[in-house]
Amino acid sequence: MSRIRSTLLVALLLTASSSAYADEFYVGRQVVTSTTGACATTPLAIVQAGDTANLVYRPAIAGVQTNEALAILNDFRALYIAPSGTASLNGSGVYKATKIGNAGVLSFYSADYALSIKQIGPDIVTVSGTLARAWDIEGCTITFQAVLGLKPNA
Repeated sequence: MSRIRSTLLVALLLTASSSAYADEFYVGRQVVTSTTGACATTPLAIVQAGDTANLVYRPAIAGVQTNEALAILNDFRALYIAPSGTASLNGSGVYKATKIGNAGVLSFYSADYALSIKQIGPDIVTVSGTLARAWDIEGCTITFQAVLGLKPNA
């Protein structure tokens, strides 16, 4: 039940700030390529190299959808990430996060990111880089990569 709540909440967060008709999403799988030691210290939030999760990327589109965002969803939790202020996720800066934990409990925090987001085809985007304080675990930095495809409008 908490997986359904987490997925629905992240979907609402991704669509809340722009027109439902204009949203463009890229979806795919994220693979964690490395982690720092602190990522394995919280029993219900362990993150390890090789872990996978669903990744959703919503780009900013001038004049249409202004808020760029990422959502990471796995079996037990979800994470919604947006850059602070008007910064882009393509680069480095501070992200604002909304975490939906194992029991469906919301928490909010900010941390550093360094991401590379590249369009490699008309419908394909790659996302790679690092997120500090991943899943709100102090001292946990993950490095990941993903190849995402454009989700067709329904």
